[in-house]
Amino acid sequence: MKKKLVFVLFTMFIFTGCGQNSVKNNLHGVAYVNKIEGTGEKTTPQRVEEIKNEVLKINGIVDCAVVVEGHTAIVGLVIEDKKKIEEGHISKEVDEGIRKIDPYIETTSITSNGYILGLIRELEAR
Repeated sequence: MKKKLVFVLFTMFIFTGCGQNSVKNNLHGVAYVNKIEGTGEKTTPQRVEEIKNEVLKINGIVDCAVVVEGHTAIVGLVIEDKKKIEEGHISKEVDEGIRKIDPYIETTSITSNGYILGLIRELEAR
């Protein structure tokens, strides 16, 4: 019985490792500002502001939140109640406007979901 216990403990020791493994890329709570290749000469805040201004020009959009990371733009929209029916058309118009104003954007994610809009606003505030 004692041999089995020693064997089990030894096996657990071997499989779990002898020491602690540290995570080399633990980025939780850390913000790095790196220039991403191929995003032009504008800073991220400048890109965000230009995209916001372009989006707010679109008929039916009351407010928006924008986050840009590299070649990706995430946009949350507040659409007028009477324009909710045209949400698909408005989203397409927003996508085209973003790509026109910032040719370095390759991917867009556009939503009018209130919960997700709140999350985008939290990211935008950072």
